Amino acid sequence: MQAATVEDGVRRIGLILPSSNVVMEDLLQGAGAGEPFRSARFHVSRLPVEPVNLEAGSAAQFDVDALLRAARPLADARVDAIMWAGTAGLWLGLDHDRRLADALAAATRVPVSTTGLAMLAACRRRAATRIALITPFLADVQQAIVGVLAREGIEVGAEHHFGIGSSRAMADLAESEVAQAASRLALAEVAALCCVCTNMRVPASLVTGVLGVPVIDSARESLDSMHAAI
Repeated sequence: MQAATVEDGVRRIGLILPSSNVVMEDLLQGAGAGEPFRSARFHVSRLPVEPVNLEAGSAAQFDVDALLRAARPLADARVDAIMWAGTAGLWLGLDHDRRLADALAAATRVPVSTTGLAMLAACRRRAATRIALITPFLADVQQAIVGVLAREGIEVGAEHHFGIGSSRAMADLAESEVAQAASRLALAEVAALCCVCTNMRVPASLVTGVLGVPVIDSARESLDSMHAAI
């Protein structure tokens, strides 16, 4: 892989976002972004994504060729790392994300990670082998995530899903609804509470530890993990 490019100390991170995602850029523009996010420059490419379900057409949105089309323009900008900021690997299987990251890194000569892999790493750093799970997804997508996490050694001890199949509609969930669900799940005997969907608004107060259990937000974790990587 190419050496990191330094321009007056600036580190550049490429983000591949689902086309329907608005939450990540809201974070970057200051609606809840922490200091680590401000010390890097983020550059965005988009991948067409709208329905989120277990049908073949939805899964095809996340194939390697589609991600490559989004990654190559970021490599042209000479970013130092690329993050696929989508959580599809958490229901398609994290081996899908591992293969994807390897393929994109080989094609772009830039280090690549994914939100799914970042979430798994965050759980392992906390030795969180039993978690609570909040997502906006449909019930069958939620159950697929539970199965994927189980194969990675993580038990879902409590869960809440909002039953939404439209990616854009996920951003319209009120933070208060997410907070209420989180408050209920925090009562379970779990080592962490994982909020999975980079287009779901998670109140910043939850991430700061107000519930007494670590809260891992996939949107913030995507940004934070790439900042740490470079």
